[in-house]
Amino acid sequence: MHFLGLTTKKGTVLAKSVVRIMLSNPIYLGLIKFNGELYEGKFKPIIEKELWDKVQAELKRSSRPRSRKDGNDFPFTGLLKCGECGYMITA
Repeated sequence: MHFLGLTTKKGTVLAKSVVRIMLSNPIYLGLIKFNGELYEGKFKPIIEKELWDKVQAELKRSSRPRSRKDGNDFPFTGLLKCGECGYMITA
């Protein structure tokens, strides 16, 4: 995107998360989000609904949700407190 001239106001490269937010913005469909609800705007949509749906499907397909790491169950965690600093003793 930097090669195409798409940069931030400061001239730095756009982060992937910023591009994802831009592609997920319903304003391009002519919809305005206000107080968590979508309202139809009084302006012409920039893209068609079919293209919007394809982009949203691709974003959903390519997303990688973070995997949760199950914590260890140590038996005495939080039972004892350090006399000097006052913090709980961990595993």
